[in-house]
Amino acid sequence: MNFFDLNELSPNEFLGANMKTLENSLKKRINALVAIIRDIEKNQTKPTNAMLELLFQENPDVKEPQEEFFEFEQQELITENEELNHYRNRYEEVQQQFHSVKHDLEKIIDKTTYVKSSFGKGYLKLDLSKDEFETIKQKL
Repeated sequence: MNFFDLNELSPNEFLGANMKTLENSLKKRINALVAIIRDIEKNQTKPTNAMLELLFQENPDVKEPQEEFFEFEQQELITENEELNHYRNRYEEVQQQFHSVKHDLEKIIDKTTYVKSSFGKGYLKLDLSKDEFETIKQKL
């Protein structure tokens, strides 16, 4: 009796139609679950599994890089004076580059003015022509 009361069934009713609708609704739910599981498998499990297999798969085609053998040519011996002249010339070149960059920077700083804004923060204004700016840019 409890079974009939809990399931709201009457012994006098015909269960054919009720059982068919119940069975159809259960089949729909089961089919929906199967579709969800297949989607998860297709979009998550299989790609992840494929990536892991690629990571752990050994590739026999890839050869380990071997050390290359270099033959060093014999250095040309130079005297101390030649070496000293070389470093002196290089030092002078670097000094000239330094002074050129310093001159350009001083020029930029001289052409820069601070403008106090009535709204918000002030800003720096650069009073260089486009040609002057392009020459400095090309030097750098």
